[in-house]
Amino acid sequence: MKRFFKVAALVTLLLVAFSSFALAADHKEADINYGEEGDDNKGGWGFVWTKTLDDETTGQLQPYLKIREKIMIEKRLNKNVVGPYVEGGQSLTTIIGSDLDVNYSPYVAKFHGSSRLIGLRVYPMNLDLGLVNLDFDFAYIWAKHAGLDKPIWKPAGSPFEPIARDVLLGVKGKVWEIDLETALVRMYRNEDGEHTYYHNYSVQGELEVIPGLVVKGLYAGYSESENYLYEVTANYDAVPGLLSLRAGHRNSNDIEGIKFKSNGKDIVELPLAIVGGLDATNDRHRYVSDLKPIQTIYNRDNSVNVGATVWYDFGIVENELKVDYDTTNPARRGDLDDKVTVDLDTTVLNFNLWQQVSVMFPDEETDPEVREFYDPEANRLDYSLKFRAKYDLPVPVVNYFTATGMVNFDLDSNYVEESRKHTIVGLGLDSSVDVLKAKNIGLGAYFFYDMPSDKDLIEDPFKYALLAKYDAPNGIKFRLEYNSSVDFGTSTEHVHQQKLNDRYKDFRHYDNSKFDGFRFAVGIPL
Repeated sequence: MKRFFKVAALVTLLLVAFSSFALAADHKEADINYGEEGDDNKGGWGFVWTKTLDDETTGQLQPYLKIREKIMIEKRLNKNVVGPYVEGGQSLTTIIGSDLDVNYSPYVAKFHGSSRLIGLRVYPMNLDLGLVNLDFDFAYIWAKHAGLDKPIWKPAGSPFEPIARDVLLGVKGKVWEIDLETALVRMYRNEDGEHTYYHNYSVQGELEVIPGLVVKGLYAGYSESENYLYEVTANYDAVPGLLSLRAGHRNSNDIEGIKFKSNGKDIVELPLAIVGGLDATNDRHRYVSDLKPIQTIYNRDNSVNVGATVWYDFGIVENELKVDYDTTNPARRGDLDDKVTVDLDTTVLNFNLWQQVSVMFPDEETDPEVREFYDPEANRLDYSLKFRAKYDLPVPVVNYFTATGMVNFDLDSNYVEESRKHTIVGLGLDSSVDVLKAKNIGLGAYFFYDMPSDKDLIEDPFKYALLAKYDAPNGIKFRLEYNSSVDFGTSTEHVHQQKLNDRYKDFRHYDNSKFDGFRFAVGIPL
């Protein structure tokens, strides 16, 4: 316990010291060399804090950082040190620079995988009191990365006012029988010369109330904008392997500035008060890089859902049936239609058939503007079907050869004068070959015929996507793709208000393969 507070005190002093900054190219303080001429010839990293006797501020910290990334050659985004701060103390990881890999909460602090925020992170500091066992993770952010191909050194003594002085704290662990995750972000603002701080925070907990009944809760608050969101869900395995029940409630007030959909078009306005960071429009410079978790709860508005899953078999026929009822359209905030969804997933030997039927019923609270182009009194019926037949075929020379026949069919009716339909019929081939000493070269191909009800939406009915991939023993990865049609990149919306290039997800090799022509990618472990 004493060791914990000793380390906590050291880390706290380290974080509080970051009040104003300067970046330097080559300097020496005490017996430490910083900059390009460091003893290791790689550029020493560190900082020096000074405060004169007549200085009424909190002093000045002089950091010596070299943030640099040369693709395929060099990657020097941070310094990483592992070990205790005191003899016999806890082993902590200390990172200074960029790419801090903060992942405290998807609602207040989850950085991009290649975050360009610059700061300091120290973790994990463990506190074990028996019934309470928690790991603390600290981060401090003051700037953002200026570029990817040049160091961001500045001459010694050149003043640099930090854009941010934000403190982030993540805590994960167990309190009694509750699995707990909390996150706190203290955001600094300089408003008319006055220092103001705002706080974003989230608390997530999970508890198995009785055997089989798991309850999860989430609350996130944003003090600057006075917004909030919360969610409570429960899952109960009433008869394991036969019957499962679920229920949930979530809500959020109007998060001003975030508009996800408007008449089928994406409009995203990001308030800094919600996403944090230094640039709300750049996912690499904000604290919440992926907005989908916030969007999911925000769109549900003040909603309740209940549902059940039933598993039942008839000989070789395996079935999974899901029935759900929701008081809000999950795809669009403001459309408070009740929605009933039924899913049936059937598997017989090598065949799989998945079907979904959903109906939305208009209610008095539905905003007429939401249905500007729709019949405001009609129920909406959506139907989806996916059929798969998969076979492993004995083909000589190759390591394996798999063929999969695929059919996707979608229909949405009402809300529009004529029902919209979309059918895709395809064949997927997957194999692996050895060429001399290059083992397991993967080869893949999708061939499909595209038949939307509106033929003008597409350029090419017949399309195909080809792939060759190889993972070398040294960890380097090679990928070569070819997509035959411009339709792979088309974002026009059609059935279920879904973009065409999203509808081809089952018929392309990777989620981000939304292009036409060739793409060659090489991945080098650094």
